[in-house]
Amino acid sequence: MPEEVFDFVMDVNLKGAWICSKAVLGHMKEQEYGRIVNISSRAWLGQAGQSNYSASKGGLVSLTRALVIEFAKFNVTVNCIAPGLIDTPLIRNLREDVQEKLLKAQPTPIIVQPYDIANTVLFFASEEACYITGQVLHVDGGKYEVTTQVRMSGYRIDMAIVHPQDSSRYILE
Repeated sequence: MPEEVFDFVMDVNLKGAWICSKAVLGHMKEQEYGRIVNISSRAWLGQAGQSNYSASKGGLVSLTRALVIEFAKFNVTVNCIAPGLIDTPLIRNLREDVQEKLLKAQPTPIIVQPYDIANTVLFFASEEACYITGQVLHVDGGKYEVTTQVRMSGYRIDMAIVHPQDSSRYILE
């Protein structure tokens, strides 16, 4: 990938969020109140062929956590949403077999609607979420919770969290 493509994605996804945060945090600190909700992606965990995108979204998760450390004492909450499949033109333009494969990779057989993400943002911005800060909420149909693979020192460790509808899914090798 050309360096300018890498830089463009980092500028939009990470630096853009940093600039927006910088623009409002002084006011939030002064008024001792504020809410920041960043939109990452479950790709922050790593995604083949998109190192720039994954790195930018992982950086956004780190930015979220760093801002909590700096601004929680001023009653500013900073959280992050990591969506999975969202019903957007990008997803709708994928071949049908690709869409089906993506759906089969998650427990729920639906593609989330943009308003579902908007409702999650509204929750994080509400008074009901006043003590929730520094969190990454995966809105991805359960895909994040079902399977995580970790590779350490040449050993493969498969971990699957117990799925509420099927307790036999717990695996630790």
